[in-house]
Amino acid sequence: MLRFLQAWLFALLFIYATPRVAGAAGTNGVEHLGPEFPERPTADAIVQQFMRKYEVPGLSLAISRNDQMVYAGAFGWADEKRSQPLTLTNRLRMASCSKPITALAVLRLVEQGRINLDAPVFGKDGLLGTGYGVPTFERKPAVITVRHLLQHAAGGWGNKSADPIFDYHDLGLDDIIRRTVAERELKSAPGTAYAYSNFGFALLGKIIEKVTGATYEAAVRDLVLRPCEAAGMRISAMRGARPEPDEPHYFGAPGERPYRLRPEIMQAHGGWIATPMELLQVLDRVDGNAAVPDILQAESLQLLMREGVPRSNYSLGWSVNRARNKWHLGSMPGTFAMICCASNGFNWALLMNTRPTQSKFSTDADQLVWKILESVRDWPRKAAE
Repeated sequence: MLRFLQAWLFALLFIYATPRVAGAAGTNGVEHLGPEFPERPTADAIVQQFMRKYEVPGLSLAISRNDQMVYAGAFGWADEKRSQPLTLTNRLRMASCSKPITALAVLRLVEQGRINLDAPVFGKDGLLGTGYGVPTFERKPAVITVRHLLQHAAGGWGNKSADPIFDYHDLGLDDIIRRTVAERELKSAPGTAYAYSNFGFALLGKIIEKVTGATYEAAVRDLVLRPCEAAGMRISAMRGARPEPDEPHYFGAPGERPYRLRPEIMQAHGGWIATPMELLQVLDRVDGNAAVPDILQAESLQLLMREGVPRSNYSLGWSVNRARNKWHLGSMPGTFAMICCASNGFNWALLMNTRPTQSKFSTDADQLVWKILESVRDWPRKAAE
């Protein structure tokens, strides 16, 4: 009897000591969506092992094959007290996975003849005019184009040191732009060097507003999200505001402050929230696969696969490689995200409400879905037809 009680107590302790990988009711404590298939537990186990290794509170994932969803799962917790399971209706911050959404909106405007990729951004003839000033390189006015911004090739304002968005984070976006243009001279001639830049995509958001006459969020919803049947995506709750019930808690690593961030000024480069299925709706419509009609013309889709600055592995708002995969990572306090359109016919969206600090985390997160694809051999047949 004593041994039985000891075993029972040990089992309880094990259950309550590992709450981070429990989820909504369902197979293996996961909330699923999509077809059931024999190897679905294999995919679940790979995700759960990853979450245990990095102590991820909540993770949601959706995968499509040939533009049909074959797997979706929500794991772990949505709230700070770990009493509310994360569900597939929860919309999580996307961080820099917002950049491809902005790029798609710009390309839609290009196709409509309302923007030219080689149009200047600043100056008398620029899309934003002279209201923000004119950037300089070697003390001379510099011509930055829309294409330069999409390729992170404006010549400066990169994230590796002194990111203007976060250095001036308590200012309004218009003031951030004016101060950056006035105080931070470019480090290279536009179009000659790659420097990943949140600020550059903030400028693209302003261009979208100027050209459409709408707010950035409303314009992107009309240009991209509604045509993709993902209109529920929105900008995350502004700093100090109470999030909507579907937006989960963000768990910061020691020293991080996820709620100091200001999504209201980060919209075009890091402000969106979404479910993984909503993101999948977008990915399935920009992958060149004929199973679902794309929202961009074939020529535009080809542009998305062309590297900009040599050896940058970056095109127009998307990372690209020789295997003809396009993807983007998102990372900020309390958030890690990844979206991918792979050349093998699979697309996926991965969202987490934390950003672990271990050195191998990003590599393992990047490989998570590839590991699932290698392990699952028999995907639902209906989705492959």
